[in-house]
Amino acid sequence: MFSTLLASLVRYLPEDFEIKQVEYLKIVDENFKALPRWNICMWEVSKLHVAQSSVFIQVFFDKRLKHKLTELTVDIKNSLLDALKTVDWIYQSTQRCATIKVKKMTFCVGYPEELLKDNYVKVYYQWLHLDGNEYFWKLNVKISKFFRMNFVEKLDAPPFIKDYFEDHASTDGLKAYYIRNEKSIEMPAGVLQDKLFDPDRP
Repeated sequence: MFSTLLASLVRYLPEDFEIKQVEYLKIVDENFKALPRWNICMWEVSKLHVAQSSVFIQVFFDKRLKHKLTELTVDIKNSLLDALKTVDWIYQSTQRCATIKVKKMTFCVGYPEELLKDNYVKVYYQWLHLDGNEYFWKLNVKISKFFRMNFVEKLDAPPFIKDYFEDHASTDGLKAYYIRNEKSIEMPAGVLQDKLFDPDRP
């Protein structure tokens, strides 16, 4: 248990420790490949996903994509409701339940609008104070504590609240997915570009 804890902390220590760990893991598993440093850095930065996503959306993301796909999801939802009215191979009770479920379904397309408002992001991080002169390990402890406190504050809230914009703020996902508890389809900004989606294509 203690050795597992220490192994998980190696990335926060000077590089010599990581070199020794890689040497050991290559003895245990000859196919082991260490992650490149940039990959680890990206993982660490993604812990501040609200700030990271806010910068990405404001600087790099084409806002037309969100508008276009939002229109598309509304059309799909309306088409599904129309189709449910005409099917004759399911019970009426099932049809009513399916219609209610589709009506309650929400789409989180691209990003929450709060990411475009700097004051929302500042308020979200108001209790997190990071000093670039501190040790990397200490910064990581502060970030972990910040998120634990956020989690604890939500324990008294009603379940499955959809209004926590930070829960939908990750834009670096590379696939769309369905959150069953919220009846919500998430389409992060990361999938709304390049070959995956282009507003100029039919």
